[in-house]
Amino acid sequence: MKTKLHHWIVIALAIVGIALLAFWPPAAGKDLTPSTSDDGLTGSWYTEWVGEEGESTWMQYDIDYPNYIVTASHNYFEEGTYEIVKQAIDGSIVIEKTWNTPRGLQTYELTIIKDDEAQTISFEGVTLKRVEQ
Repeated sequence: MKTKLHHWIVIALAIVGIALLAFWPPAAGKDLTPSTSDDGLTGSWYTEWVGEEGESTWMQYDIDYPNYIVTASHNYFEEGTYEIVKQAIDGSIVIEKTWNTPRGLQTYELTIIKDDEAQTISFEGVTLKRVEQ
């Protein structure tokens, strides 16, 4: 009798365990894709530095989901759209930028590290600071 009760308890615990696994929230390490435009990137971001040959260089991103504009020294201008491909729990965001060039439509995947406390975004060795509006 005691053995049968033990088996029923094990079966009941197994059912509860399976139910918890089926309905538990996503794991902490799982990528999260935002469902709204509040991705924390909206606004203006700016940086400047001195190049290898001593020339002053600057870059500014103006972002208003899903659009962006990049202006930079040496008459660089880029206007396009972006889509969030992946947003990780560590705050990094992978976006896919799309813009027109003389060669046609271009796309590029860019990983952005966001630091909310410092009000900066970093990618490909460049760190831009949020411009207060």
